[in-house]
Amino acid sequence: MPAIHNPPWQNHLRADLRRRQTQAEWKLWYYVCRSQLGVKIRRQHGIGRFIADFYCYKAQLVIEIDGGVHLRPDVRERDREKEAFLNELGLTVLRFTNHEVLCNIDMVLAKIRSKLQRSVLPWQGEKSAIG
Repeated sequence: MPAIHNPPWQNHLRADLRRRQTQAEWKLWYYVCRSQLGVKIRRQHGIGRFIADFYCYKAQLVIEIDGGVHLRPDVRERDREKEAFLNELGLTVLRFTNHEVLCNIDMVLAKIRSKLQRSVLPWQGEKSAIG
């Protein structure tokens, strides 16, 4: 059975996406890298045939940052396919627009923290650094 996480055929694609991150992706990465929210979050993480903008294994959480291209019907359909696939794997998907990340990062981080607290704390059975 082929690897579902970070399949080798995606390595060059994921590396290219990390090099070409949008301004919104860079901004969110600044706030979530190095386990600043109390859990490890990866960027440009391959899951099956899709690549998630951000992924937290511990919380089974995918975070997607959508720019204007995501308003196109063909891209919206691919987003629906991606989200359905991820949901079938038991993953939760949080979506934010570039505008939300760039103009309201506090709200974005609050929503991510809230999801992490609901997902991670029950597993740990103790207080976490998420806060």
